[in-house]
Amino acid sequence: MSGDTSGSVEDRLAMLLMAIAAGRVKVWRVNSRASVYVRFETDNGWKLAVFNDVAEWDYLEAAESPYGDKIGFEEISRMTCIDWGLVRNLPVWGEFLRCTEFDPEYPDRELGS
Repeated sequence: MSGDTSGSVEDRLAMLLMAIAAGRVKVWRVNSRASVYVRFETDNGWKLAVFNDVAEWDYLEAAESPYGDKIGFEEISRMTCIDWGLVRNLPVWGEFLRCTEFDPEYPDRELGS
């Protein structure tokens, strides 16, 4: 996927999620697991925001390609080619916390933010 700008951002996001599921793309979290939007980056430059619904991966809120192409919830929610049950349960996302819980990795974060 690296360097590939062909196809729509939806197609490229679908390919990214399949590559994550297959273990070909690494993912890491870049903010608190107790945030409303838990943010991730990938080793090939994508930025992803997941809505944290009471300590659970609820949906993919937004994605940005390495080239600055952005896709939001409205477009993502219409992507029927994705097995969202599989994606949401991937271990790469890690554990989420309730917004009122303390995350020791981000001790300066205000609760609820």
